[in-house]
Amino acid sequence: MLPFLNPLGRFSYDSPRDLGRQDPFIHTAHGPRTRRDLLDILCCPVCKGDLALAVIEEAEEILKGSLTCGSCKNVYSIEDGIPDLLPPGFK
Repeated sequence: MLPFLNPLGRFSYDSPRDLGRQDPFIHTAHGPRTRRDLLDILCCPVCKGDLALAVIEEAEEILKGSLTCGSCKNVYSIEDGIPDLLPPGFK
């Protein structure tokens, strides 16, 4: 089986259907959406520090909010359920 890029951005040899409950995203017609348990695997892309969640709007998933790094204090927005984890210099 050929490797594929899984929803976490990592190469995997498992079938996408085998991800099942391990998949940290809620898949909708508009693409993957953020769930709270995604925070267990996310870190700051700049310093690899822990991210603190601030929710503004939530339904089944986090629709709007932000993730703030506890170490370097960079803030990453969540808009329409999609976290923008681009480092500040790349926006």
